[in-house]
Amino acid sequence: IPRVFKAGKNLVKPVSKVVGKTDDVIKVGSKVLDKTDDVIKYFDDYSKLSQKEVVDLRAKRLLNQKQKWANPEDINLELNLQTAKQSHYEDLTAAQWNEKFGDVFEPKSLGVNKYNKTVVFDDAPLTPLQKNMIASHEVGHYYLNTFDEGLEWNNIVDLSKLPYRTKNYLKGKGMTGRGDIMGDELSQRAGQLKDYIAIKNNIPLDKDFIITKSQLDDALKNYISTTGLDNSMTAFISAIKDKKGLLKLMNNKPLSILPPAIGIGAAIQSQNQNKNEQ
Repeated sequence: IPRVFKAGKNLVKPVSKVVGKTDDVIKVGSKVLDKTDDVIKYFDDYSKLSQKEVVDLRAKRLLNQKQKWANPEDINLELNLQTAKQSHYEDLTAAQWNEKFGDVFEPKSLGVNKYNKTVVFDDAPLTPLQKNMIASHEVGHYYLNTFDEGLEWNNIVDLSKLPYRTKNYLKGKGMTGRGDIMGDELSQRAGQLKDYIAIKNNIPLDKDFIITKSQLDDALKNYISTTGLDNSMTAFISAIKDKKGLLKLMNNKPLSILPPAIGIGAAIQSQNQNKNEQ
């Protein structure tokens, strides 16, 4: 199923910063940085990573969250994540993808996870930042919700006022062989919020973290204006009826996060070291 993204304005706003940590879990506070220049740099540094670097880093984060998987022994998921970097395409146009795999996608379907492969179409009208975020979103789709997880995600939203197609898309209706309420698109949009929080708060690359209410409020308010992406995020955010439940799911489910700016330099250095070792 294609995941459609729309390009928009880029606007970076003030950000909270990390104020403490417990064991291996970072707790994010609500103190706002004085300089928005810092935040602009975080997003700019992230946008300079290649898509394959983003894909590899997000896949590794998901692998490090196996204890949150419904089935920590899922061998197929583990293999898909281990090979996610090699299975990502960033230099194919929509037409070239269609020719290679016999599909019918258009550039407006900017990213997709299909055939155990991910792609951001080369002719998609997006900035490098937005393309990286789409690449990360698609990698997140390697994790498929169980029926019970789908119920949990659907229980925190009220989709009744959304257009028919949008409602069914977010709910999970029409996913071949997987039922009508799997909620994969709901959980991945929550993942996008967690990505946003990680980048803005400069979270260390190798750590999971606990999201606070103030951080979630900021993400819900500013995600679209900051990133310029609205792949049904407006619909998702407007449909949230249980923000407390959303926060609980975001902290307890395997929502892999993007590499934040504090880890950007280290991430690039690590990637270069890996190349030298090959």
